[in-house]
Amino acid sequence: MTSHTSVTVTDGIAYADLTWSSANYDYMIVDGVRSQLPQEAAKQVLIMASAIIVAGGI
Repeated sequence: MTSHTSVTVTDGIAYADLTWSSANYDYMIVDGVRSQLPQEAAKQVLIMASAIIVAGGI
């Protein structure tokens, strides 16, 4: 991913703008789960980030 991913929180919901920096990715592992589609793995990352932000971890 590119550096400086923006994260905003609106009405308690966190949003992140993720940009893949390489077309060479064929899978990702997020929370121990391998995903063939980076978009699906990115959704899991957003869910985890949202949970951390809402819980006050950031």
